[in-house]
Amino acid sequence: MRGFPQLIGLVMTLGAVVLLGGCAFLRGSAAGSAYVQDDMRHLRLPGAAASGHQAVAYRSPFEYQEYDRSHVDGRAEALFIRATASGTAVDLSSRQLESLTRLWAFNRQAGPLEWEPARAHELPGAGIDYRLYRHRGGAGSRSCMAFIRTWALQSLDPLNRPRRAYFGYFCRPPGQTLSTAAAEHYLRRLTVASPPLLGFHLGQAVPRDPTARAHARGSTSPDWGIATFPLNRLGRYPIGGASSPGH
Repeated sequence: MRGFPQLIGLVMTLGAVVLLGGCAFLRGSAAGSAYVQDDMRHLRLPGAAASGHQAVAYRSPFEYQEYDRSHVDGRAEALFIRATASGTAVDLSSRQLESLTRLWAFNRQAGPLEWEPARAHELPGAGIDYRLYRHRGGAGSRSCMAFIRTWALQSLDPLNRPRRAYFGYFCRPPGQTLSTAAAEHYLRRLTVASPPLLGFHLGQAVPRDPTARAHARGSTSPDWGIATFPLNRLGRYPIGGASSPGH
């Protein structure tokens, strides 16, 4: 438990509030970040349970984001994003994979990433796009993979963007090679769940857990995390109107 609140749901009159050990899961009066109880996780990286990492979630009236990491058989990080409000979508696509991969602290510290051609792999429900790349950092050269998956496309969105997506990377230990077959085996072991997400009672002043957001941003581990957590990738589209990116 490490003294941090846990995530449970509670229905309320104007929607609901996600609670943390009795405290509403909001930032100020609208949103907030916290460590996630294991059975409420949306994303689970292979080896995450064995590594003992506790995922971090961000929740607002419009979206849910979840950060996870693993240091079993190499290292991996991923970010799951789910649009939750009417007229919203996740503004992510496979075309952004290179730039998204550079957002991770681990990859920002490396020299130029050496990319291989883009590939796609079929998974139940929706395929996943990935690219192998070479990471050259202080610990030596590493064989890695970046991946992104989008699904639940919004037919009313003129840009046909998804409601759900995740992206991340996986690197083998220095000196070990990540083959295409091994990369696709890893992707098949990455699981996504759909625990219930409830809304918010807006206007309620509630505490936050700043240590959770700092953890996801890498404040305590400089070579882990994503400094821009929560990521500004939520797009809006008025029904029957034009789309807009960002918050």
